[in-house]
Amino acid sequence: MKKIVDIYNTIESHVMVVALAFSTLLIFVQVVFRYVLNNSITWSEELARYIFIWLIWLGTSVSMKQKEHIRMDMLSNALHGKAKVGLDLFSNILMLVFCVFLVIYGWQLVASMMTRGNLSVALRLPMWIVYLSLPFSQLIVALRVIGHMVGDIRKLTGKEPLDDAAKPAEGKEGNA
Repeated sequence: MKKIVDIYNTIESHVMVVALAFSTLLIFVQVVFRYVLNNSITWSEELARYIFIWLIWLGTSVSMKQKEHIRMDMLSNALHGKAKVGLDLFSNILMLVFCVFLVIYGWQLVASMMTRGNLSVALRLPMWIVYLSLPFSQLIVALRVIGHMVGDIRKLTGKEPLDDAAKPAEGKEGNA
């Protein structure tokens, strides 16, 4: 299972880097065309916008993988040991419920867009492809949250060391 996750992480990272580089290049070319050649590429802005939407939603998966989502951690920082892990588990349960909500209703939105047959203005791209970024990314986030929950449960049951005991306190590593 770890090998599959590692492969997905690698693919995700590469896709995001290539998409960001392509989007940046596309916007640069558009600026050159518009201001130097006095001619505009009609579809470039739309494509860059859709790539950006996918990057944002896939970025939620990356931030969840690295546990770097914005959160209020005043209470979490005040707790230690199993209490802190228990709070993390509770937070992850809430996050999982929210991800499931977004996957279900996001998929309903995609299905609605498919039946309507909406197309983008410049590219004539089916709009459901753009909207698919929501349920797809939140499904990946949900899987990552489940992985964090398994780790939290393993810590609570003593099968893995607690984070506080596993590493020394910040700022106290041999500053002699």
